[in-house]
Amino acid sequence: MVAWRAGAVECAGTARQPVLLPQPSYAIGWSGSGLAAPAMIEFSIDVNGRPVSIKSSGSRPIYGNDLAATLSAARFSADMSAERCQVTYQPTITDIDNAPREALQDYAIFPSGRPWTQEEQMRLWPSDGDCFKPTPAPRLRAYPDFSAIPQAPGTRSWSMIGFDVDGRGRPIKIKVDRSTGNAALDKAAVAAVSQSRFESRARRGCIVPFWRTGATLAAPAVPEALLAREKATCGGAGDWKAKPTPAFPDAFRRRGIEGWAVIGYDVAPWGQTGNLSVIASEPSADFGQAALGAMRLAYRMQSSQGATGCVKIVRFKIDGEAARPSGLAPVARD
Repeated sequence: MVAWRAGAVECAGTARQPVLLPQPSYAIGWSGSGLAAPAMIEFSIDVNGRPVSIKSSGSRPIYGNDLAATLSAARFSADMSAERCQVTYQPTITDIDNAPREALQDYAIFPSGRPWTQEEQMRLWPSDGDCFKPTPAPRLRAYPDFSAIPQAPGTRSWSMIGFDVDGRGRPIKIKVDRSTGNAALDKAAVAAVSQSRFESRARRGCIVPFWRTGATLAAPAVPEALLAREKATCGGAGDWKAKPTPAFPDAFRRRGIEGWAVIGYDVAPWGQTGNLSVIASEPSADFGQAALGAMRLAYRMQSSQGATGCVKIVRFKIDGEAARPSGLAPVARD
């Protein structure tokens, strides 16, 4: 299990203290020499205190796909824009068998790779309990009002609630087993469990997760010059026969972070796109690479002469609010 931790942030050699710097998600991978390498991320800070122009310095970090997405949800003091910023993330690597339970629970709630094996799932539960043999059937489930729980856009929090069930199916000895520290979510989750009811059979060591994801974080505005440039180019090419349909960068999709990319390209008379390049992308270079892949597969209608110097703005949008409750527990009923 890989845990990434951010070091100090510097901009042009001067330390900058973030107002908010979310923690990257845990990742699971295979051990190896390249896995232990730190990952440096370069970026700028705009006038709103938002990290932009995010990109990895050097090769992409192994099992570090969430680093750029996490940094894009960070915040610095407004009206203190800066260039040439960087932060280095150091990996802490732990064998799965020795990983702390909060790390296992975090990954179970927000998985980014392979699912747990049944043996690994058992480690999510208190070792002295019997609630997973099988999990108690719910009779009444209560949930928090997630919309009333504060959560910064692009960030996530969770609360794992531990409890026993008495012979009447009432939760007792309710406590926060593990959490990311969102006090409002912890309180609301405890209240929700206390109002729930289960089958009339005493159990010990039950757990149930609740999580909160912030509202969608909209992409930075596209500069007017790029909007005008898109409208003014590619007049000799035909309409789109196969429009670009980019795959949303997964780490940003999971955090509800939108983006865009501006792609430069030419069009052959038979409609094929070529000479592709990323002119700009925000808030991260990940959106530029995703848009580039989509544009390679896009086609325009056949035309007499094709076109050169074309520009296309590819937008990555997310529909709806990402907040949602969990199921009863991360271990399936037997």
